[in-house]
Amino acid sequence: MAKKMYSPELKMEIVQRYLKNGESAILFACGYHIGSRADIRKWIAQYKKNGMTGLSTTHGTYTGEFKISVVEYMYNTGASIRATVTHFHIPLPRW
Repeated sequence: MAKKMYSPELKMEIVQRYLKNGESAILFACGYHIGSRADIRKWIAQYKKNGMTGLSTTHGTYTGEFKISVVEYMYNTGASIRATVTHFHIPLPRW
């Protein structure tokens, strides 16, 4: 099943409401028909780390060197997958 893509504008609207009002991610997931509140938490983290550019959808190919640097970062810092993708501004892997 393909994951639904959301516009950066919708993500920004949700993030701004969250930051302003402190509403819960589950309310946004239900109200905006978002498949997972984890997506909303990811958008908030990405926005806090990278601003509006953190909410844009990025797809692309990555060099072997870049992939190694991502794995080394996780290994050396003990960062979670979610923290790592936020740090490098890459989409979550779809396993």
